[in-house]
Amino acid sequence: LEQVPGPDDGPQALRVSRSFTFDWEPHSDRVRRSASCADILHLHGDAAVTDTGQRFFQDVHPDDRERLTGVLAALTPDAPAYETDYRVTRGDGRILMLEEAGRGR
Repeated sequence: LEQVPGPDDGPQALRVSRSFTFDWEPHSDRVRRSASCADILHLHGDAAVTDTGQRFFQDVHPDDRERLTGVLAALTPDAPAYETDYRVTRGDGRILMLEEAGRGR
């Protein structure tokens, strides 16, 4: 038997895989995240799904911040994709390693 994903399977798949999605608009600094990040980043309410890049980068481990911003600054129309990992401080103070893959627009 093969299970065909339904329209509501996306959020469940993100929770099961301990993943979340996000969209960052650098010109406005607005960040929108999927609700599945609440448990991962230990955030509550609106802080789980809305943020700013400036505020989020404050949670990136100081030893990883310059490397992460360098990866993002290196994105170009000819090289719009990236994969990286970095540490963040969760809402409860614990350090967490994130693996991130993204594509600039």
